[in-house]
Amino acid sequence: MPKKFRVATWNIAGARQIKSLNLFDYQPEDVGYFSSEVKAVKPDFVCIQEDHVCKGKSVAQQIADSIGLNVVCSVSMSPSHIDKNCLLGMSVLSHNKRVDRKSTQLPYPDFKLLWKDGKEAERHNKYMQVVMVEGISVVNFFAPPIQIWGYDYDRGPGKIYAQMIEKLLLRLKRPLIICGDFNYNEPEDIYPRFSKKCGLSEALPKEITRPTTNNNFENPDHIFYSSEFLCTGAKVIKTNTDHFLCIAELEMN
Repeated sequence: MPKKFRVATWNIAGARQIKSLNLFDYQPEDVGYFSSEVKAVKPDFVCIQEDHVCKGKSVAQQIADSIGLNVVCSVSMSPSHIDKNCLLGMSVLSHNKRVDRKSTQLPYPDFKLLWKDGKEAERHNKYMQVVMVEGISVVNFFAPPIQIWGYDYDRGPGKIYAQMIEKLLLRLKRPLIICGDFNYNEPEDIYPRFSKKCGLSEALPKEITRPTTNNNFENPDHIFYSSEFLCTGAKVIKTNTDHFLCIAELEMN
C-alpha cells in the first residue's frame, strides 16, 4: 500500500439516480453514471453500500471493471427494497488483489420496525466488511436506518441497539479507516468507547451527504481514521443520488 492513498465511500442505491427526493424514488439502473463519478476521483479504495446483484451480475463488479479496480470483498445481504429481483449487498473495491477480508453481519434490532400502517418492515440485514492490507484495516460499515420507523440511536431501544453494534466495533484493530453509511450524523456520540479506543477523527467536512425534502441537515455518511493517519484532503461530491459520493486523502502519520 502506498504511504498516501484515497478512500471513497458511496451508498449507490443499486446504481440508480434519483427521480425526486421522495423516499425510494429512483430512475432505472445507470452503472455508467456511477462508474464515471468514481473514476473521476481516482480512488485506491471504494466502499460501496447498496450494491445490487441481479441474476448473478453485480453492479459493484461492473463499476470495478470499468475503472480498473478489483472487488476484494463482497456480500449479498437481503432482497432489495429497490428491485425485488435483486439482492442488496456491500462491496469493497481496491487496486490490491491480495487482502485478508471478512464480512460480519450486524445484530438485528430486537424491537419491531413498523410502518405507519402497522405492517412490519421486511427484514434487511446490514454488515460490516473488514479488508486488511499490509496491516491496515479498511472497514465498510452500514447501519440500519432505524429512524425511518421512529427510533433513534441516542435514546431508548435504539441506544441499547447502538451498544450492541459497538461491541462488534470494539473488535476492530488499528491502524483503522472506517467509512460508510452510519445512518447517524455524529456516530462518535453513539459509539463513544470505540471512538476513544481508536482515537478516531472525521475526515469529511461538515456538509450534508444526503439531500432531504425538509432542509434537515443530514450527514449519515462518514470517513473516520485512527491517529496513525493524517488527512490531507476530503470532499463531499454532490451527485444526483440519495447519498453523495465522499472521498478522503490519507497518509500514514
